[in-house]
Amino acid sequence: MRRIAERSQRSLASRWAAQRRVPWFVLLAVAWALGGALAQGSQFDPQRLAAIAPRMQKFVDEGVVAGVVTVVGNSQGVAHFEAVGWQDLENRRPMTKDALFRIASMTKPITAIGIMQLHESGKLSVEDPVEKYLPEFKGQMLIEQREEGRLVLKRPSRPITLRDLLTHTSGLPGGFPPGLADLYFCRNYSLAEATCIQSQRPLEFEPGSRWAYCNAGIDTLGRIIEVVSGQAYEDYLAQHIFRPLGMVDTTFYPNEQQLARLATMYAQREGKLVPAGYVL
Repeated sequence: MRRIAERSQRSLASRWAAQRRVPWFVLLAVAWALGGALAQGSQFDPQRLAAIAPRMQKFVDEGVVAGVVTVVGNSQGVAHFEAVGWQDLENRRPMTKDALFRIASMTKPITAIGIMQLHESGKLSVEDPVEKYLPEFKGQMLIEQREEGRLVLKRPSRPITLRDLLTHTSGLPGGFPPGLADLYFCRNYSLAEATCIQSQRPLEFEPGSRWAYCNAGIDTLGRIIEVVSGQAYEDYLAQHIFRPLGMVDTTFYPNEQQLARLATMYAQREGKLVPAGYVL
């Protein structure tokens, strides 16, 4: 498990091969929990199950999505497991049941699990100020007034806490730092570097007073996991979450075999599906 590194004209595989970077995207194998043979699920209407694949195919035919993998099951087993459409539209590669997908901001609850594990083990508290673990956050300022070409700053009423980061109520800016879109699109900063950059940005609002979706807050939690556990962020997740749960294909750093199973990401442009055009 590693992070995407630098912008270049190299292949996707070589971009994935760089050292660990800012946490954001994890790959997930849809069938990670299915094991070998499929058990027969119970308490499902066979007619309704049979309608799933045709309905998904309709979405593919209408150009809403390129391909879909659907799984329905319960504690008794899996009752439905189908793949329709395309894993790669341009090369007409059919979608497969073991395809890998980018799960984007689902990295956030996974990171939260890591923090809560450390909370339960007594290694940190979610009520702790962030600056207890990351001194670069000491003295952080708050935007009191914003005018054209001018910011008025003041001290916030209290420091941001881990709970604030977990609940997206810290006030940290959620977007890219000015001039540093590379932070997310190229991943050419380490997690420690990225967090340090974010720590120097003034807060948008008083901690705990509002909710605002914040990628930077999750990056910061990932860095705290590193500091408290003594492990790289991705290594901690692999050892304490992915491997115990049998999530053998959930990774930041796919190998060549996993890359071959990676479903292409598409975006809607003028009513058509086109490759998203950037590496995540």
